[in-house]
Amino acid sequence: MLIRAHAVGLYRACWSSRILNEAAENRVGVPVLRLADDFPECMITSDQYEPLIPATHMDPNDGHVTALCVRAQAEVIVAMEPDQFPESVLKPLGLEVQHPDEFLCYLLDLRPSTALRVVVELAADTRQPPRSVLQMLETLGRVAPNFADGVLYHLPAEMQSPT
Repeated sequence: MLIRAHAVGLYRACWSSRILNEAAENRVGVPVLRLADDFPECMITSDQYEPLIPATHMDPNDGHVTALCVRAQAEVIVAMEPDQFPESVLKPLGLEVQHPDEFLCYLLDLRPSTALRVVVELAADTRQPPRSVLQMLETLGRVAPNFADGVLYHLPAEMQSPT
Protein backbone atom coordinates (compact mmCIF):
# COMPACT_ATOMS: atom_id res chain seq x y z
CA MET A 1 0.00 0.00 0.00
CA LEU A 2 2.76 2.45 0.91
CA ILE A 3 4.65 1.77 -2.32
CA ARG A 4 1.56 2.40 -4.41
CA ALA A 5 0.80 5.55 -2.43
CA HIS A 6 4.28 6.82 -3.32
CA ALA A 7 3.82 5.82 -6.97
CA VAL A 8 0.66 7.95 -7.31
CA GLY A 9 2.24 10.93 -5.55
CA LEU A 10 0.56 10.78 -2.15
CA TYR A 11 3.95 11.13 -0.49
CA ARG A 12 7.67 10.82 -1.23
CA ALA A 13 9.24 7.58 -0.03
CA CYS A 14 12.92 7.12 0.71
CA TRP A 15 15.03 4.11 1.65
CA SER A 16 18.51 2.66 1.49
CA SER A 17 19.82 -0.71 0.42
CA ARG A 18 20.17 -1.51 4.13
CA ILE A 19 16.49 -0.78 4.77
CA LEU A 20 15.46 -2.83 1.72
CA ASN A 21 17.64 -5.73 2.87
CA GLU A 22 16.11 -5.59 6.36
CA ALA A 23 12.62 -5.52 4.86
CA ALA A 24 13.46 -8.53 2.70
CA GLU A 25 14.73 -10.42 5.74
CA ASN A 26 11.48 -9.58 7.56
CA ARG A 27 9.44 -10.68 4.53
CA VAL A 28 7.25 -7.62 4.37
CA GLY A 29 5.19 -9.04 1.52
CA VAL A 30 6.52 -7.21 -1.51
CA PRO A 31 9.58 -7.92 -3.63
CA VAL A 32 11.48 -5.19 -1.82
CA LEU A 33 14.84 -5.74 -3.43
CA ARG A 34 13.29 -4.78 -6.78
CA LEU A 35 12.24 -1.40 -5.36
CA ALA A 36 15.72 0.06 -5.84
CA ASP A 37 15.37 -0.50 -9.58
CA ASP A 38 11.70 0.40 -9.83
CA PHE A 39 11.97 3.62 -7.81
CA PRO A 40 15.56 4.91 -8.07
CA GLU A 41 14.45 8.37 -6.93
CA CYS A 42 13.81 6.91 -3.46
CA MET A 43 17.29 5.49 -2.93
CA ILE A 44 19.59 7.24 -0.48
CA THR A 45 23.08 5.77 -0.54
CA SER A 46 25.03 4.92 2.60
CA ASP A 47 27.71 7.51 1.85
CA GLN A 48 24.94 10.12 1.92
CA TYR A 49 23.51 9.27 5.33
CA GLU A 50 26.12 7.30 7.33
CA PRO A 51 28.10 10.41 8.35
CA LEU A 52 24.94 11.67 10.06
CA ILE A 53 24.38 8.59 12.25
CA PRO A 54 26.49 9.83 15.21
CA ALA A 55 24.46 13.05 15.31
CA THR A 56 21.29 11.04 15.96
CA HIS A 57 22.66 9.85 19.34
CA MET A 58 20.91 6.55 18.66
CA ASP A 59 22.06 2.99 18.39
CA PRO A 60 23.42 2.65 14.82
CA ASN A 61 20.86 -0.11 14.20
CA ASP A 62 18.09 2.47 14.50
CA GLY A 63 20.08 5.64 13.91
CA HIS A 64 20.66 4.77 10.27
CA VAL A 65 16.94 5.22 9.59
CA THR A 66 16.87 8.58 11.34
CA ALA A 67 20.04 9.73 9.56
CA LEU A 68 18.62 8.68 6.20
CA CYS A 69 15.44 10.66 6.86
CA VAL A 70 17.43 13.73 7.87
CA ARG A 71 19.48 13.45 4.68
CA ALA A 72 16.34 13.02 2.56
CA GLN A 73 14.69 15.99 4.29
CA ALA A 74 11.78 13.77 5.26
CA GLU A 75 9.29 14.83 7.90
CA VAL A 76 7.98 11.43 9.01
CA ILE A 77 9.49 8.04 9.76
CA VAL A 78 6.93 5.29 9.18
CA ALA A 79 7.73 2.39 11.48
CA MET A 80 5.93 -0.67 12.79
CA GLU A 81 7.63 -0.07 16.15
CA PRO A 82 7.51 3.70 16.67
CA ASP A 83 8.89 3.38 20.21
CA GLN A 84 12.33 2.69 18.72
CA PHE A 85 12.48 6.34 17.69
CA PRO A 86 12.33 8.65 20.73
CA GLU A 87 10.62 11.98 20.26
CA SER A 88 13.47 13.62 22.20
CA VAL A 89 15.81 12.62 19.34
CA LEU A 90 13.44 13.21 16.44
CA LYS A 91 11.92 16.56 17.37
CA PRO A 92 15.19 18.58 17.22
CA LEU A 93 15.82 16.99 13.82
CA GLY A 94 12.42 18.08 12.51
CA LEU A 95 11.15 14.50 12.37
CA GLU A 96 8.27 12.57 13.84
CA VAL A 97 7.50 8.86 13.78
CA GLN A 98 4.18 7.33 12.84
CA HIS A 99 2.86 3.79 12.76
CA PRO A 100 1.73 2.82 9.22
CA ASP A 101 -1.91 3.01 10.35
CA GLU A 102 -1.52 6.63 11.45
CA PHE A 103 0.40 7.56 8.30
CA LEU A 104 -2.10 5.91 5.96
CA CYS A 105 -4.96 7.65 7.78
CA TYR A 106 -3.18 10.95 7.18
CA LEU A 107 -2.90 10.14 3.45
CA LEU A 108 -6.59 9.16 3.38
CA ASP A 109 -7.55 12.46 5.03
CA LEU A 110 -5.26 14.37 2.66
CA ARG A 111 -6.59 12.90 -0.58
CA PRO A 112 -9.42 10.42 0.04
CA SER A 113 -10.28 9.71 -3.60
CA THR A 114 -6.65 8.96 -4.47
CA ALA A 115 -6.11 6.74 -1.42
CA LEU A 116 -9.35 4.89 -2.22
CA ARG A 117 -8.24 4.41 -5.83
CA VAL A 118 -4.94 2.94 -4.62
CA VAL A 119 -6.77 0.36 -2.48
CA VAL A 120 -9.16 -0.55 -5.32
CA GLU A 121 -6.27 -0.94 -7.79
CA LEU A 122 -4.23 -2.92 -5.29
CA ALA A 123 -7.13 -5.34 -4.84
CA ALA A 124 -7.67 -5.60 -8.60
CA ASP A 125 -3.98 -6.34 -9.20
CA THR A 126 -3.68 -8.97 -6.48
CA ARG A 127 -3.69 -12.37 -8.13
CA GLN A 128 -2.42 -14.95 -5.64
CA PRO A 129 -4.92 -15.20 -4.19
CA PRO A 130 -7.29 -12.80 -5.98
CA ARG A 131 -8.91 -10.35 -3.58
CA SER A 132 -11.98 -8.19 -3.58
CA VAL A 133 -11.72 -4.69 -2.17
CA LEU A 134 -13.32 -5.90 1.08
CA GLN A 135 -10.82 -8.76 1.33
CA MET A 136 -7.99 -6.30 0.70
CA LEU A 137 -9.33 -4.07 3.47
CA GLU A 138 -9.47 -7.08 5.79
CA THR A 139 -5.81 -7.79 5.03
CA LEU A 140 -4.79 -4.13 5.41
CA GLY A 141 -6.81 -3.96 8.62
CA ARG A 142 -4.41 -6.35 10.32
CA VAL A 143 -1.72 -3.67 10.27
CA ALA A 144 -3.78 -0.54 9.71
CA PRO A 145 -7.27 -1.04 11.20
CA ASN A 146 -8.16 2.65 11.37
CA PHE A 147 -7.12 3.15 7.75
CA ALA A 148 -9.19 0.14 6.64
CA ASP A 149 -12.21 1.52 8.52
CA GLY A 150 -11.66 4.94 6.94
CA VAL A 151 -11.49 3.49 3.44
CA LEU A 152 -14.64 1.49 4.11
CA TYR A 153 -16.37 4.72 5.14
CA HIS A 154 -15.41 6.34 1.80
CA LEU A 155 -16.11 3.23 -0.29
CA PRO A 156 -19.15 3.52 -2.58
CA ALA A 157 -22.08 1.40 -1.40
CA GLU A 158 -21.92 -0.88 -4.45
CA MET A 159 -18.35 -1.88 -3.49
CA GLN A 160 -19.30 -2.68 0.10
CA SER A 161 -21.09 -5.95 -0.61
CA PRO A 162 -19.06 -9.13 -0.21
CA THR A 163 -19.79 -10.33 -3.76
